[in-house]
Amino acid sequence: MSELISKEAFKIIEGRPVTSSRIVAEYFKKQHNNVLRDIRDIIAKKAELAEDFIEVEEQIATGKGATRTTPVIMMDKKGFAILAMGFTGAKALDFKCAFYDEFERMERELHPIECPANPKYITPQQGWLIQSAVQRRVHRDGVDFQTVYQALKARYQIPKYTFLLQKDFDEALRFIDSCELRAPVKKAAPKIEPEPQMIPPPQLSDEDMHALLCFIYTVRYLFADSFNKFYEFLKASKSPLEGECWDAFHEVRWERILKILAANGHDINDLPYFRHWKARRAA
Repeated sequence: MSELISKEAFKIIEGRPVTSSRIVAEYFKKQHNNVLRDIRDIIAKKAELAEDFIEVEEQIATGKGATRTTPVIMMDKKGFAILAMGFTGAKALDFKCAFYDEFERMERELHPIECPANPKYITPQQGWLIQSAVQRRVHRDGVDFQTVYQALKARYQIPKYTFLLQKDFDEALRFIDSCELRAPVKKAAPKIEPEPQMIPPPQLSDEDMHALLCFIYTVRYLFADSFNKFYEFLKASKSPLEGECWDAFHEVRWERILKILAANGHDINDLPYFRHWKARRAA
């Protein structure tokens, strides 16, 4: 181990070496709360990175035998590398190298058979397809990313999905799509929505409601074919954005909005260009 880093700076969790947000904060002279915030921002921006971080609670001595519980996030080599990417300071580079070298050394010790055997891990393109499959399962069943990744790692006894062997790639895609997940499915409580009151909202003028009607016509009808072609392109290219693109268009309650507008004197069938659009489609 590098003389720059204490032997207590690393632990083994789920078969992989990790360090903690508190350790990183101490070595890089950061406020721990700021490090936690930065990690959560990373996960919020790219949800699949949640598998590189594990949030736990730690008992911290506060003096005179007293302790307090504080949240701590454990991170693996990839998580550390992404978090520390922007760290600066007089000794930041030395610490980055020391941490990374120790991650590498511990991984070689944990997986000594892998090196001489020269295993064929999945390619970056296959890794992208694994991420896409996980995203589809998350969207379909309402579970979180970490639940699916944990199931995948347990099935193939690997510390991360990037350690998946090429020979297992096709089976892994089928496993992601159909495996039984132990974590409870997160289902939103059913929303009971009252019937819309058929009176103009006081904050919307007739001009405002007409503008809203024109917007619905443009998005929902005029450019519907263009949207569908773009969606089919995402689907054919197996883009992980396919589900979000579908939701962005189909989860909007267009008919409900049109019903409210019509009840308040703004029926889409009264728009000349909508009637022209319908006639052209019927021709």
